[in-house]
Amino acid sequence: MKPAYGLACLLLIAWPSLSVASESLSLEIDYEKSSIEIVAKALGFVPANFVCQSFEASVDLHKDSLAMTRAVFDIPYKNLSSGSKMKDRRVLKWLEVEKYPQGRFEMTGHFVEEGIQLAEGNLLLHGKTKPARFAYETSTKDDGTIQIDGVAKIDYREWGLPIFRVFIFGVNPTLEIRLHLEGKGVPHP
Repeated sequence: MKPAYGLACLLLIAWPSLSVASESLSLEIDYEKSSIEIVAKALGFVPANFVCQSFEASVDLHKDSLAMTRAVFDIPYKNLSSGSKMKDRRVLKWLEVEKYPQGRFEMTGHFVEEGIQLAEGNLLLHGKTKPARFAYETSTKDDGTIQIDGVAKIDYREWGLPIFRVFIFGVNPTLEIRLHLEGKGVPHP
């Protein structure tokens, strides 16, 4: 009975520090400085970058390591812009935005592989949800702003999208999805 009593006392003494260690931060995103970018490359052409600065995101971070513990990104495709109305119309038609207006990434896990932080989760694209991974880095600026930069490479054919053609050239089926977030870390109550 005494060993159990001692363990109970130890847990009661350690409990406050255990609960503090599990605290996380919610990232208050500065959308003016944050973006999601899709990069497509066609043979013989300069890569086309489609930037979305108008998106919804919810991100929690481990308070010490700043590793993502939860992340959800909702991307309305109509907000993608390359700076060229013609390119934008063609890509939005290819994505079938009338039928599939939004993409989403929802994190299901986090791990480190060869020193690289990876967030894995489910990516909704073109009406299909498939597993995807983002490699990312977090850093803190001098003013306390937390910055997250990440990239995922996906083969859009896995989501049922046909090869996109520019004139006679096909666009490489590997798309890069780049993430740049900036914001302040706010402790959870």
